[in-house]
Amino acid sequence: MRSLEKTMSPWIAYHLAWITAASLLVSLCATLAAMIIVIRLPHDYFLHDAPQRIIVSHSHPRLRILLITLKNAAGLLLLLLGLLLSLPLVPGPGLLLLLVGVGMTDIPGKFALERFLLRKPFVLDSINSLRAWWKRPPLEIGPPSPSLTTHRRPV
Repeated sequence: MRSLEKTMSPWIAYHLAWITAASLLVSLCATLAAMIIVIRLPHDYFLHDAPQRIIVSHSHPRLRILLITLKNAAGLLLLLLGLLLSLPLVPGPGLLLLLVGVGMTDIPGKFALERFLLRKPFVLDSINSLRAWWKRPPLEIGPPSPSLTTHRRPV
């Protein structure tokens, strides 16, 4: 351990325990947040052609705009934090934060990409087993999105 500390900068060597604890805490929080989102998601959420606004669908228009803006800002912050934590030699759940950040933002094609990923048997089986453990019905996936299944080139 002493040789490792000599090669690191003194600040990192001094704060290594706190950096490790913070990385573990962020990993745990991001994992719990993803689990809560998957468990609370309506079973028919992916049957529709467009994503449903679960939280703000019946709110006042100004409140809805404010909440959507805050959600996108938080998603962008998680994207940036995920990029930072994805750098080599930086401990933390960088890829997980990137995925959660993309999931929170309203970017074009995100819903089709989510449906595409959920069509993978391993992903859907994992999510549905988690939902079954919490006594929630399995997710139902609608028909494939044409934007991700067909690749037509103009002639």
